[in-house]
Amino acid sequence: MMEPCIVIKEPIISVTEAVFVMAKPRVKLGLRNASDSEVVTIATKVVNGVKNNERFRDSYVDMPAFETAIDEFKHAIAIRPNAGKPGTADKNEKRRKV
Repeated sequence: MMEPCIVIKEPIISVTEAVFVMAKPRVKLGLRNASDSEVVTIATKVVNGVKNNERFRDSYVDMPAFETAIDEFKHAIAIRPNAGKPGTADKNEKRRKV
């Protein structure tokens, strides 16, 4: 009885074809153990401190998108008690965005 084998005719990717993507800069704030309300408070303070501040004109973060993410997170927190496991998963995903 012959054992099955896999034959690859062409390599999936070669070293010369590899594309390297630079990682987006992320600031580690140590919010892993923070409550959801603490995350909202800190994020709101960041927006208020950075928005329209001349020192942060060239920010890596798109401030309108960040504000939208905060608002979506607040909404997810508000509806989570009645949304069950899908609501909790949605809230956690929105927290990661913030």
